[in-house]
Amino acid sequence: MKRLLFILMFGIAASFYSIADDKKAPLSSDMTAFVVSVDDEGKEVFTPAETVYPKDKIEYRLTYKNNTDEPLKGLVVTGPVPANTFFVSNTNNTKVNSQFLVSIDGGKNYESEPVKREIIKDGKKSGNNNST
Repeated sequence: MKRLLFILMFGIAASFYSIADDKKAPLSSDMTAFVVSVDDEGKEVFTPAETVYPKDKIEYRLTYKNNTDEPLKGLVVTGPVPANTFFVSNTNNTKVNSQFLVSIDGGKNYESEPVKREIIKDGKKSGNNNST
């Protein structure tokens, strides 16, 4: 499981724009993963994700740093949901004013959540498919 977590974390980290030398990159990023559990008092507890098991809830924390002396504008930060996991709707939060969009088609289109699709087969509606 540690190897799977390492591969997963490496793949996600590699997908973000970052350069090792923070002085050269205007924006750097860091991602940490925590296993979320509930203690005896019903409070969430966050433990660094060194080992994960099926059905574990994992919280990814993405931290971005502006390495310049000026404000950065027009940033688009993309954080893919790792394979074999899914995004839990309405769990995103940030300390900055931003627009949160999701994609259910591999990044071709982005929409506000919840993303819903109506399935039509043979000209008949077969219900709503809530995809986020």
